[in-house]
Amino acid sequence: MDLDTGARDVVVSRDALIRYPDGRITVWVVQNDGDKTSVTERRVEIGLAFDGLVQVLSGLKEGERVVVRGNESLREGQAVQLAS
Repeated sequence: MDLDTGARDVVVSRDALIRYPDGRITVWVVQNDGDKTSVTERRVEIGLAFDGLVQVLSGLKEGERVVVRGNESLREGQAVQLAS
């Protein structure tokens, strides 16, 4: 059976996920507003996981950047600096 539909899935590193006791799963999305780079927390629904990556079924669009390290202590709207 050929499952190649040409569709592309959004995937993130498992380390980007924040899991809450009530079952919510979120990621911190990087937003660039001119000269200011900040973060916003966004709820996501996840699917399959493989080799350290997790499929995002909803809540995140292709091309959006998420925080992978240090995401446990972020606050809504906090300014961040991207690592090279």
